[in-house]
Order: sequence, then C-alpha cells, then structure tokens
Amino acid sequence: AAMALVEATPADAVGADGRTPLHHAAITGDVEAIAQLLAQGANIEAVDDAKWTPLICAASAGRAGAVALLLHSKAAVNARTATGTTALTHAAGKGHLDVVNALLAAGADPAVQDHSGSSALHRSAGVGAAEVLRALCVAAPRSALELVDKLGCTPFHVSVEERREECVMVLAEAGANIRCKNSAGEVALESVPARIREQIE
Repeated sequence: AAMALVEATPADAVGADGRTPLHHAAITGDVEAIAQLLAQGANIEAVDDAKWTPLICAASAGRAGAVALLLHSKAAVNARTATGTTALTHAAGKGHLDVVNALLAAGADPAVQDHSGSSALHRSAGVGAAEVLRALCVAAPRSALELVDKLGCTPFHVSVEERREECVMVLAEAGANIRCKNSAGEVALESVPARIREQIE
C-alpha cells in the first residue's frame, strides 16, 4: 500500500495530520518505499503535527529495517517530538530491543528526558522491558540511573511501583540507588518484595 502511495503523491506531500509519505512508509516498515522516497528527495527530517520525524515513527512501530535505513541515510537520531520524546524513548517504552540497540549504536542519548521528566530508562522500567533496560544501563552514563521525573521518581522507583521485578534486579545490578526517595518521601526499597530485597541489599 505504501508503494502505491509513493507513486501517486509527491515525495513531501503532507496529509491531514502533517505526515508525509515517508512517515507512512516508516510506520509500515516499507523499506523499498523509504528508499524510493529518499531517492526522490523526500525530507528525512520532516515533522508531523506532533513533531514526529519518520525515524521516530519507525522506532515506535518497532520497524528495525526502516530504522536501519533511516539511520544509514543520516536521520537525526536525537530529534525530539513536541513532548520532548525521542526515537529511543518510544522504542524503549515499547520494548523493541533490536531498534533500541540500533539507535544506541548510532549515538542515541539514553539520558534525554521528555517534558514529564521520563527517560528511556523510565519507560523501559515501567513496561518491564528488562533486556532493553539492561542495554540502556550499559550505554548510559551512571548518572542516568538517578534521573528523576516530575514526581521525583528514578527508573528504580518506576520499576518498583509497576512491580517489574526483573527490572528492579537489572537496575540494582547496574548500581542504581535503591534507597532513593521520591517527591512524596517514599523510599523505593521499602516496597520491594522481601525475596527480591534479600538479593539486592
């Protein structure tokens, strides 16, 4: 369907939501259409009404092939949406490990925080994407483990609140402060089940 769209519309035609054919090809993961659109001069950094680039769309949809091609074509890896999120934030929050690894290899910054203070580490911890979180912990500076969102919560707090036990372990092993307090004065460690607590204290 995306290929038909390519042939029927100019490379940078904009739809009702501000999306170009390149956005749509990125969302569906149509690598052939992406290559053709780029060859026709499509703007790789075009943004839709929410300031999403084609790379952010592809990353959020878990389209590894599309992400690889867009990165190879020099898409800005740390471009930010209207809410301050990046391709990495979205891929991490959806648990797309292959996409996260590709973005990190291309220089994506795991310490970027969106307007709510959430980073890729917060997002992956919240959804229980432990392997993604592990990859982020390896790539991120140690300080990124202690970034706080608007509620004063670190990724460790989020993993505890959402009962993501494997993520609790990953963050503890990576050296996160397990005794940190959020804005409400809650100590994350106090909410960790005893059997997990024994392993991380």
